[in-house]
Amino acid sequence: MKKILLPLILLSLFCRVQAQRYLTEVFDQVQMTPDIFYGQALSAEDTIANLAMDIFEPVGDTEELRPLMVLVHGGSFVGGDRRDPLMMAVCETFAKKGYVTVTMTYRLGIDYGNFLNLGDELSRATLRAVQDHNAAMRFFYKSARDEG
Repeated sequence: MKKILLPLILLSLFCRVQAQRYLTEVFDQVQMTPDIFYGQALSAEDTIANLAMDIFEPVGDTEELRPLMVLVHGGSFVGGDRRDPLMMAVCETFAKKGYVTVTMTYRLGIDYGNFLNLGDELSRATLRAVQDHNAAMRFFYKSARDEG
């Protein structure tokens, strides 16, 4: 029984140490790579919108495969910014825990002049945001495939 118990205790301690990586801050510094272009799309005003993101990574991390967190700002599809101080702080906090974090832009805009069809306007705004999020995910899938 003692021979089995010791490896289980060591395994338990190892799992706890490993789990701390994503639960507590284990890195002191974070590198932010700003303005990574991930696409273009037609805006609510029928102009071309450039879509960009900022990527946060822990400095000195030796892990090659890290979990990715994509944070999308609020604003009811008419306001907000990926560089909101709260968004930046959340990205930095999770990067210090070992995650790669991203804050991204998405197309904003609702035609309030079309108030009789405001539900349709909100649906279109939601669809644009989802499309932009999907474009960002394709960017990361392609990056992982090309590097892997």
